[in-house]
Amino acid sequence: MLVAKSFLLSSLLWLPLVAADLAPTGTLRAVFLGSNPVQGRVDPQTKAVTGPVADLVKELAGRLHIPYALIPAADARHVIETLNAHTADIGFLAFDPSRAEEVDFSRPYAVMYNTYLVRADSSIHKAADVDAKGVRVGTVKGRTQEIYLSSH
Repeated sequence: MLVAKSFLLSSLLWLPLVAADLAPTGTLRAVFLGSNPVQGRVDPQTKAVTGPVADLVKELAGRLHIPYALIPAADARHVIETLNAHTADIGFLAFDPSRAEEVDFSRPYAVMYNTYLVRADSSIHKAADVDAKGVRVGTVKGRTQEIYLSSH
């Protein structure tokens, strides 16, 4: 029991150092893709943010005993620019090797399982069918799916 109390006390003593390093302004500022409902939703009237990013940032700030601010960004470029300008402390983006040249990534907080949407009369019946020679897949340029498919 004494070991557990000692560990807890030493852990609590590190919180101010972690908070100061992670959030030098005293507020944990988090930027995310404001138009991505997988990350969060911004209420148009109240501007309140709900969703996974809001929950994660609230929990982290609570553990650090500091306030937090959520910053919706228009696109991935804006997320990176906000981080590099030091007007946000953490950001939320899907991993992309070209983005990793500008910012560091942690382990993922969410794993998305994507698949393909095809017509009923398509020869593609399962995801593995896409790997056949001559099959072309359309995606939105610059989105995670296109980045992955282009590199694989």
